[in-house]
Order: sequence, then structure tokens, then C-alpha cells
Amino acid sequence: MEARRFVVVGPGRCGSNWLLDAVSEHPQIWVGPEVFNLRAGQAEFERRREAGIPVPALSDDAGSFLEEFVYSPRIGKSAAGFKLFYHHPQSDAARTVWPYLAEQGVHVVFLTRRNPLDWHLSVQYAIREDRWRGITDRAAVYRQREIALDPEEAHAAIHDFQRSEKAIFTALASNPQIVLSYEDLVEDFERCSLAVQEFLGVPPRAALKSRLRKQRRWTRRDGILNYQELYEHIASRCEACVAFFEEEEP
Repeated sequence: MEARRFVVVGPGRCGSNWLLDAVSEHPQIWVGPEVFNLRAGQAEFERRREAGIPVPALSDDAGSFLEEFVYSPRIGKSAAGFKLFYHHPQSDAARTVWPYLAEQGVHVVFLTRRNPLDWHLSVQYAIREDRWRGITDRAAVYRQREIALDPEEAHAAIHDFQRSEKAIFTALASNPQIVLSYEDLVEDFERCSLAVQEFLGVPPRAALKSRLRKQRRWTRRDGILNYQELYEHIASRCEACVAFFEEEEP
């Protein structure tokens, strides 16, 4: 029987590593690298070439590439997929991935964040320290708590987040899908991992756990140096965005 094809789609900094680190422990699920990520994907391809493993070329269309590299038959696997962030496809050939996924009815695990401000904050911390994940507190937790956010840049990032998410949700609206937020993972990771396993059609394993650690251990108010300035700037331009400043647990 052909493995169920899936893709994990999101904006990044939404718990995808956390979830896939756990899901990939299931013996019947194969999770490929970030094939459209110019940085991580190319590094993975280079490692495979050095090991003598053939890597197909992304030439004219993303569909042929995925058929050969990600969705080819794999012994003992009931589900096969990869991670795709909104910004990953950069070339015209890579951007054909979206119509391909829609036309093929690939199962979609949508990951999001209820709070786009927290997403932007996470991106800025990660970029500043080049620290994207870690399996120990020392490797994961950001070294410096205080950070200043450019108010106009933050407002634009929130808008881009919402615009991109709406466009991709619309493009893949007819696909079988499950939608989870980073906040869902934090609140009940076991429930989310079970839901994903069921969605992928594999026998569920309740014990699946991720090795990755939470990176920000403080509230956004305690971390953002210009919190009040940021609030006033964004609130004056987006009334609905005021909700993104509601108090949170660390």
C-alpha cells in the first residue's frame, strides 16, 4: 500500500521541529529534510552526496522532485512527508510546489501561532543568536533576555504573517488537513502528537516525545525592552492587534 503523503506547513517558529522530532520516532513515519530551505536543505543534500546517496535535481517543477526524493516508495513506512515554510520556495520552479500539493491532495498538517507578535519575537531572538533549537537547556534557551523590537518592522511582520497564512490556507483549502497551533503543542503535546498520528493513518503511540526544549522562558513584557513603545505603535495602527499584548504565563 502506498504511504500517505503529507506536508507540514507553517511560517516557522511554530513548533514544527518540536512536533516532527517526536513524530519521526514512529517507525512507520518517514520525515524528510527541509528540501526547499536553501540553507538547511542544501546542507542535507551535500551530506547525502558525500555519502554516495543520489539526490534529484529541482529543475523544472517541484512535483517531479518530490515524487523522486520525498514521496518515492519506502519499505515499512505508512506515511512520508517533509516540512515546508511559507517563505521556503524561492525560485519559479520551487513555487510550483503549492499547486502540486493542492492537485495531489497531499495531507496537510498546518502549524500556526495564535499570536503573530510572539512569532515575530521568536524569529528575532533566533536570528540574533543563531539559535533555532536545542535538546538541552544550555543549547536551547536564549542567552540574552532583553531585546528591542523595531515597532514598524514588528507591525509589518504581523501583517505579512496574516497575509501569507491566509494565502496558503486558501491555496490548500481542499486538501485533507489538521490545524494545530504552537500554543496547542504547549498546552497538550501528547494530545497533538496522537492527533497527528491518527491523521497520518499510523497506529498511534502515546509515548512519542520530543527531545527539544522550550527556548523562551520569560514573558514578552519581561523580554522586550521597548514594550510600551511597541504597544502604542501597533495599537494605533491595528485595533485587533491589541489582543497580542495580553498577559501570558512565562
